[in-house]
Amino acid sequence: MESRMENRQLFQEFGLSYYESKALTKILERPITAKELSRQAKIPLGKIYSIIKSLKEKGLIDFSNERPKKFYYNSFTGMRKLIDKKEKNFQNLLNKIREIATKYEKRQFRDLEKGFFNIGLTNEDNRILQLRVFQEAKQEVCQIHNNYYNPKTNRKNKTLWEKEVLNALERGVKFRSIFPKKVALAYLTKKAQKEYPKNFLVKRLDTDFIRCDIIDKKVILIKFVDEDVLRFLGLIRLEDERLAENFLVKFEELWNIAE
Repeated sequence: MESRMENRQLFQEFGLSYYESKALTKILERPITAKELSRQAKIPLGKIYSIIKSLKEKGLIDFSNERPKKFYYNSFTGMRKLIDKKEKNFQNLLNKIREIATKYEKRQFRDLEKGFFNIGLTNEDNRILQLRVFQEAKQEVCQIHNNYYNPKTNRKNKTLWEKEVLNALERGVKFRSIFPKKVALAYLTKKAQKEYPKNFLVKRLDTDFIRCDIIDKKVILIKFVDEDVLRFLGLIRLEDERLAENFLVKFEELWNIAE
């Protein structure tokens, strides 16, 4: 009984009417006459022939030559048509949802480019906010790359950031960066170190302190990363001088013990 109800509900999901679903469920069990179908599926006799006709036109059932005629499930062809129609409708729905999501995501990205407080939840947010802090930096950027830092992951974004670091260095911005001891620096990071030895300073320290950037002693960019380097949890950009001062104190403590 429960299986029959599930089938009826499933067929309705795929576009059959209530009575069509009830009739097809019964016909799937065994060949059946119109009167038997009316009685067993509890469909009014006055409706049964129009229901049978509709199922026949959909390619779901056929009938025998005997008298009285018995109706039986035809082939997978009709069911395939239902599935294809459902897939097409679902794909159209997905496309519409994607259009809406894209529209509002673009608006969200525009919002990330302004304001004093921003929360980023995606890798695209990560890209935008990190570029923003490097582009806005005027004096000094202090960076803590903790033990979860891996220069080999997310290279597309990291290359953009490294190029923006070089642009900031060219403007006269100073960088002090703490990296884990055994991490090999990326090519552009080494280039920054070589071309701007007085303004791009690197020290080594293994630390579990939160991954963060402190920009011009007033802006904090905090990244929430996971032991799984491929998993990005989110980030916060906050313009608050008192919080930046607290983070800078911690940075100086780590900088002083770093090698």
